[in-house]
Amino acid sequence: MASSVEIQRGANSFVSGNGALGGTVNYNTKNARDLITKGQWGGFAHAGYNGKDNLRSFIGGAAALWKQWEALLMVTRRDGNELRNFAHGARTRNITSTQTDPTSFAQNAWLAKLAYAPNEHHRIDAAFYAMNRKADAEVWTLEPIDAFTAEGKPYYYSHDQSLTRQASAGYRFTSDEALVKKFAARLHYQVSYLDATTWTDYYRPNFDKHNGNMTLLHEGKRDKYRAQEIGDALLRLSADTRKLPLGALGQHSLNLTATTSLRNYNSRNVDVENPIAANNVDGYTVRHGKVYLLGESMGTTAEAYAFVNPIKRFNLALSLLDEATLSPVLNLKLGLRYDLFRTTDDADTQARNTGYIAYLLQNVQGANMDFSPIRNTQGGLSALAVLAYTPKPWLNLAYKFSTGYRVPNIEEQYFQFYSTWPSFLVMANRDLKPEKSINHELEITGKTNALAYMFSAYYNHYSDFIELRQGLLTVSEPLMQQEKRLAYVTNVNRDRAHLVGFDAALQLYPDAWWPVLRGISLSSAWSYAQGESSSGMSMLSVQPLAGNIGLAYTNANKRWEVNAKMNFHFAKPISQTTFWDRDASGRDIIRRFPAAFLENAYTFDLYAYYKIGGHITLRAGVYNLFDTQYHRWDDLRQLTNPALLGNINLFFKDGRKSLARFTQPRRYLSAAIEINI
Repeated sequence: MASSVEIQRGANSFVSGNGALGGTVNYNTKNARDLITKGQWGGFAHAGYNGKDNLRSFIGGAAALWKQWEALLMVTRRDGNELRNFAHGARTRNITSTQTDPTSFAQNAWLAKLAYAPNEHHRIDAAFYAMNRKADAEVWTLEPIDAFTAEGKPYYYSHDQSLTRQASAGYRFTSDEALVKKFAARLHYQVSYLDATTWTDYYRPNFDKHNGNMTLLHEGKRDKYRAQEIGDALLRLSADTRKLPLGALGQHSLNLTATTSLRNYNSRNVDVENPIAANNVDGYTVRHGKVYLLGESMGTTAEAYAFVNPIKRFNLALSLLDEATLSPVLNLKLGLRYDLFRTTDDADTQARNTGYIAYLLQNVQGANMDFSPIRNTQGGLSALAVLAYTPKPWLNLAYKFSTGYRVPNIEEQYFQFYSTWPSFLVMANRDLKPEKSINHELEITGKTNALAYMFSAYYNHYSDFIELRQGLLTVSEPLMQQEKRLAYVTNVNRDRAHLVGFDAALQLYPDAWWPVLRGISLSSAWSYAQGESSSGMSMLSVQPLAGNIGLAYTNANKRWEVNAKMNFHFAKPISQTTFWDRDASGRDIIRRFPAAFLENAYTFDLYAYYKIGGHITLRAGVYNLFDTQYHRWDDLRQLTNPALLGNINLFFKDGRKSLARFTQPRRYLSAAIEINI
């Protein structure tokens, strides 16, 4: 459904607001004219298959123009399974299992747009988008912390469903003569729901005192439900002036934008127990004064709770941008934006929402968890300066200075949790400050009939960088004879961090020099980034050196095209894999990934299309042509997430053989047919 993708490198909070510290990706959905090649109406259909994850996709759309009206309707259906990679061996319940967890998903979505333009100056539009995604999985690789399960079955089963509804309406005025060249208003509303369910049968170990054998007695079934609702409302007003001549200062066009938004966050958890009498010694179990025979259901209990109260976050933003043409070859952009955030929670329902957590902590002294009402105000300034020099079409030089910030999200700042077994705490940090960044970027681009190129180098400096800290907390209880040490995690601000990197791309058309090579083109693209925080931890989310070299041939009438591409996946240097862990005594230690995990890899892809007439296009490709087994850095850094970090020594001890389920896809095929009318 996307018609274009806009990638912005570096800090971009002036344009995108909160969260745009190191870059943003924006998608623009299709409009009616994207489906209409000629005439007053058009249609599009796509059916495809991708062997990477057994993806089956179907897309259909229609659009029409009638007088001053434009209309569009698109629908999609996607079904798939887990990644088809180099996982192997028997499926066993083991965190270092070499098999991936079985997964299936189905997603339906549709998009509708309607626009009315009575004349060239005015345009009104409305859009509606809906998405429904369901995913089911058997989890064999992550053991639940609160249930003893049986061999031969997964640790637990899961079912997730996410629903999204978006509605927007806009008005646009344009004029070539008025002082205000363009005025736009946009109202947007989105609500997202997540319903996550996990369930498992749990057992009690039973040891035979005579022969030492162990059997498992079925004790019941446990279901955990989590519901989350996020609602976003946004209103944006913007006005652009026509070019204003200021003599020696050049021509200036001003943009003033005001944005206000409100986010509502609410979540709820429900734990349901269905216990079964499992006392095989007496043959019965007494529960709440009632006798239940061995194997008999003892009813159902449910506990509802939330880790945070319903929270609202209000945002007001004002920005001013000056786009100046200083000379025919020199352009300047200057912008300033201020954002104000106000975060509050529904304190009136605090007892109902946090009662469960308060109950767990009522006798624990030393675990200072905060249940006070949330009343928090934060703000941030964003700046933008771009100087572009374009002496020739083949040489464009630009320097960009920009700043970014990110207000801590609700879970980073307010989420808190206490687990009774194994005992650990997730602690909120009400004093968490917004992250801030300053970006410097130098870009060189150019284009001729023989080539097009781009090179961009950037440096980002972060302050108050948010990082997850682990540690041990000493607590006591009135009935404990000695103090107890609990593991905890919390988000903290680090003094600073830095990120440096580059992006480069090149496209060559050799027929400009040698006509005999007509139809042949060469392409290449490369990227690299590295970063580190003041705590000594590497920025694990950034990618090492990666790139590709491609060769394409397009026949004279563009009826068919063949592409060959070589991909380079370079390993991350060991010095850039630093992360925090704890030793057996609970002390913080700095660790790095083993050298054996970090290997370069090279893969090859072939893909092509063929047009039948003017309406049908066939596409096909084979990827990872030589079936190369490899990891990308994103695959390996999964080992440092909280769910796996406690067992990272098992992976490091087993070496690369334990990483089979994290590998990239095996050789796979893709095929599609597209029809345009």
